[in-house]
Amino acid sequence: MEQVVTKIGKRVRNVKNENSPWHPAYLQLKFAIISVKKYFENINSGIICDFGCGDKPYKVFCNKEVQYIGIDIDRDNDNADIFASVCDRIPLADDFADYCVSFYVLEHVAEPQKKVLEMYRILKKGGEIFMLVPLYWEEHEKPYDFFRFTRFGIEYLLKKGGFKDINITPLNGVFSIVGINIVKKINSFYLLKPLVPCINLLFYFLGKQTIKKDSGNVMTYAVTAKK
Repeated sequence: MEQVVTKIGKRVRNVKNENSPWHPAYLQLKFAIISVKKYFENINSGIICDFGCGDKPYKVFCNKEVQYIGIDIDRDNDNADIFASVCDRIPLADDFADYCVSFYVLEHVAEPQKKVLEMYRILKKGGEIFMLVPLYWEEHEKPYDFFRFTRFGIEYLLKKGGFKDINITPLNGVFSIVGINIVKKINSFYLLKPLVPCINLLFYFLGKQTIKKDSGNVMTYAVTAKK
């Protein structure tokens, strides 16, 4: 089957900038960076397939012994190794990868169950997926922004796809949601921009202290599951 590809525009990521409290999306991305870095540091070797890789921003956290394969729908993406829609059959063999990862991509997939099934197909038995999935985020990468997922929706998709040992952990919650919206507003006023890092750091600290209590008020979930 011919793969459906498209152009979705530049998705330029810079982990160093995103890790700075001056970044307007700090309260979303700081927690993501910590989570991905911790996960990748425990992988010493093997094959990782990144579904919707963009410019592979988190590859910097991988061991050099890891084979990192980026899959993307955009043929203008110079960082991709394979061009394909993650809803279709990707040109990789069954039981190929040790890990399948996906960072803020599931919401951009028109048929998310097909993506889950394709990740399952190319994983080796005992292989693992790791995803970052938003429950709260404003519309982005328009018009390719289709869904937001509760923990129950994520669990449903994964169980239906055959996965086991599913772990869904909230990374950030209500303070990140409130803080990022405040920053978005004041960042548009030049004279108020110096307040951005102060607000980001305050709400980051508050978010770290309260995330376990933010049941339902979640910005991002970190998800793992095994084949």
